[in-house]
Formats: sequence, structure tokens, C-alpha cells
Amino acid sequence: MSSLQYLDFSFNRLSGEIPPYICSNLPFLEYLSLSGNMFHGGIPSTLLNCTYLQILGLSYNDFSGAIPREIENLTKLKELYLGINRLHDVRFPNLEELYLWGNNFSGTIPHFIFNASKLSILTLATNSSGFIPSTFGNLKNLKELSLSYNYLTSSTPELSFLSSLSNCKCLKKLDVSRNPLDGFLPRVVGNFSQSLEFIWMSDCNISGGISKEIGNLTDLISIDLGGNKLNGSISITLGKLQKLQFLSFRGNELEGSIPNVLCHLAALFQLHLRGNKLSGSIPTCFKDILYLDF
Repeated sequence: MSSLQYLDFSFNRLSGEIPPYICSNLPFLEYLSLSGNMFHGGIPSTLLNCTYLQILGLSYNDFSGAIPREIENLTKLKELYLGINRLHDVRFPNLEELYLWGNNFSGTIPHFIFNASKLSILTLATNSSGFIPSTFGNLKNLKELSLSYNYLTSSTPELSFLSSLSNCKCLKKLDVSRNPLDGFLPRVVGNFSQSLEFIWMSDCNISGGISKEIGNLTDLISIDLGGNKLNGSISITLGKLQKLQFLSFRGNELEGSIPNVLCHLAALFQLHLRGNKLSGSIPTCFKDILYLDF
């Protein structure tokens, strides 16, 4: 019996099924990565007898079916990587990070996710359809949420799920890009935690104006609202976002002139405004921005 704690077989072109005796021979494993291979079939329940596991990586394989219920026995498990498989059910009581991109979840976002109260990172890209539930607001420890490249929409035109996410006071990254949200950008965006650093909502069929309250999010580093139907003018409150590095409003219906307050954003190095109805001249101060797209 070995006391090995760290085992990484990632991206080694291994195939077949996972040997069922791994955990019987290596009971003290804390880190196990089998990602990037060609394993197939179901995930053996014996793999989940490694009760000391804290990190388990199974992404980029061909696993199918449901995760065995025995995962509930892994009380020390904090990070679970399951991206790019053909899984359709999973249970996890104590996880802090869950990566489920590119699986086979059909219908709405799985309800069991909302029982994982310790989650800080959740990635569900390229998975689901249906409404985005307001229960995301129950995940009080959530720091990063990625729902991009799905077929998700809002249950109300006001994008009510955004109101629930304003309860996540630790949230730093929100990515709902490439979903047919079909609503309008509400003022509630300004109620997000001031720790929010990334807000990506491109190509979501969002309409309405840019709320002046967005200037309250003074930790923002990146804003991508491109490819929507936003109208009105560019809010001058953006000049308060002194940490902003990336700003995209490309492909909207914005009008008026480019506000000079954008010249005060010392950290800004990418600005995308192409495909709007803007008028007037381009401020000369933009000569210091590395990437301009008008």
C-alpha cells in the first residue's frame, strides 16, 4: 500500500476504462488527474474510495452516464473537473470549484447545483437550455460563473436572474455570452458587488440603454456587451472605472458622441465601438490605446 498523494496522468493518450483498483492501492491520494486521455464508459464507483481526494480531474475524456452517488463520500473534495465528456448527472455536497463545460446536460440547468453552498467557481458553458434560475443568488460564495455558449434565456424581460446574482457579494466574474437572453439591460447591474471585475454579456440579444449605475462597479477590468441591441448614449459614468482595461460595445445601436471621459481611463488598452451609430470625431487622447476598433 503506497502513501502517494499526487498522481497526474493528464494528456497521455491512455484509453480503455479506469482500473478499479487505483484507490485500493493508493488510498491517501489527494490529487488525481486523468484529464486529456481516451477513457470511456462510466466512472467506476471504486475511484471514489480515495477519501482523501481534494482535487479530481477527469476532463477531456469520453466518460458517459451519471457520476456515482459515492462522490458524496468524498468530503474533502474541493475541485472537480469534468469538462468535455458525455455526463448527464452529478452530485457534490462540499465542492468549491466545479467545471462541467461541454457535457450532455439536457433541458434546464441541473437543480442539484444549488445545493452546493460552498461553490466559488462554476462553469456550465456549452451545456444547457431553458431559463436561467434566480436560485443562483443562493450560492453566496460564488466568485466566478460561466454560462456562455448555451441556449439559456431569462424568465422575465428584466433579466431577473441578474437581480439574484446581486446577492453574491463575492462575485468577480460573470460570463453569460452567446445566450438568447432576449431582455433589456436593467439598472440592477449597478447593484452587483463592487468586487466584480469581469462582466461578459456579448451576443445575447439585449436591448435598452447603458445604465449610469455601471459606474458604481469601480473594480471592473473588462466589459463586453458587444453584439446586442443597446441604444442611447455611452454613459459618462464609465469614466469612474479607473481599472478598466477592455471595453466593447461593438455591434449595437448606440448614438451620440464618444464621451471624453473615456480619455481618463489610464488602464484602458482595448476599445471596440465598431457597428454603432456614433457621431462626431474620435478623441485624440485615444492615440495611446493599443487596440482601437471603430
